[in-house]
Amino acid sequence: GLSSAAFAADFTGNANVTLLTAISFAEVDAVEFGQFENQDGTCTMATGAVLSGVCASATGTINDADITVTAEPNTTVSVAVSGGTTDNGVTFTPVLDSSATPTTDGSGNTSVTVIGSLSIASATNGAHNMTYTLSVNYQ
Repeated sequence: GLSSAAFAADFTGNANVTLLTAISFAEVDAVEFGQFENQDGTCTMATGAVLSGVCASATGTINDADITVTAEPNTTVSVAVSGGTTDNGVTFTPVLDSSATPTTDGSGNTSVTVIGSLSIASATNGAHNMTYTLSVNYQ
């Protein structure tokens, strides 16, 4: 009879991968709503860090968040904000104020802007620090 080894064959397949730069962040500026009188209501920050609502007459440091995202050069990424926490009666709701699909420059950088709103309900006086999550993924 015939040996089964006479009909055997080997094949060499390929396995491929593209390794990308790890995504990193640098917070240039945090979201700052300044200082204003404690009263229940909503404070909204629009594009350009323009405030309205109970904080329309706020003073002090007022700015939107400016975050530098570093990833693979000349690559489109997807960006989203979520979360927003409450601190003693003040709740921050983040809003992305820049492209949800920016493309990095030749150095791998792109700038992301975050604004949002505050909901104030029976808040304590003093400084309040809330957080949010910025998620960036390769497309």
